[in-house]
Amino acid sequence: EHAARRLELRAALHRAHQDGEFTLYYQPRVDALTRRVVAFEALLRWISPSRGVVAPGEFIPELEESGLMLKVGEWVLHSACAQAEQWRREGFEPLRISVNVSALQFQSQDFLPMVRRALARSGIEPTLVELEMTESLLIGNVEQARTTIAALKALGLSISIDDFGTGFSSLNYLRHFDIDYLKIDRSFTTELATDARARAVATAIADLARALHMSVVAEGVETEAQAEFYRSIQCSELQGYLFCKPLPADQVRSYL
Repeated sequence: EHAARRLELRAALHRAHQDGEFTLYYQPRVDALTRRVVAFEALLRWISPSRGVVAPGEFIPELEESGLMLKVGEWVLHSACAQAEQWRREGFEPLRISVNVSALQFQSQDFLPMVRRALARSGIEPTLVELEMTESLLIGNVEQARTTIAALKALGLSISIDDFGTGFSSLNYLRHFDIDYLKIDRSFTTELATDARARAVATAIADLARALHMSVVAEGVETEAQAEFYRSIQCSELQGYLFCKPLPADQVRSYL
């Protein structure tokens, strides 16, 4: 039964890609001091005619395992860049767009050409594009990761480490990569009010990032108390439901 469900899901994902059932939602990131929007994270959503809105955790692992993430990931990057460029052309202040990169994409020989294609087709300024990666993705092959990141930086892109503190957390690797942002995982944020150790870890991450000339983004911020704590430890940006839930592109304009 499990195998049958996976086969059915895999076939449905192929149809979803072909029929345009995937869409992007955008969650703002705000400056911790001014609360001005400085970036949007593009988030993949699947709205299926038969299944309804499918949770990312249910289908993204299958995209990875099936190899379909290579095609879908290119569509995500190009669509997010094109949307950000469209907002700029409509007169909005240029804002960074951040896009998650999967391990399958990062390890593909076509990854750098794919990024170049997305930049060229969308016309976006490369400095407005940020790629989010996990710790495990980078540690898997340090030399390859270092070379790839250097090439991305040469294009003008920014690099962030997503869900920092929940993966391998081998701090040694931070010395070897030119990283712009560390994103504190939401699991620390939810426990700030009740767990002194969570506050201590978050503070240590912020101190470490400053010493390495990186900026810190706090994820999962839902209360003013959490926002104030992160402001007090000099986090650069905040992201979470306190400011806005992920929005479809047509609602971002009115939000801005």
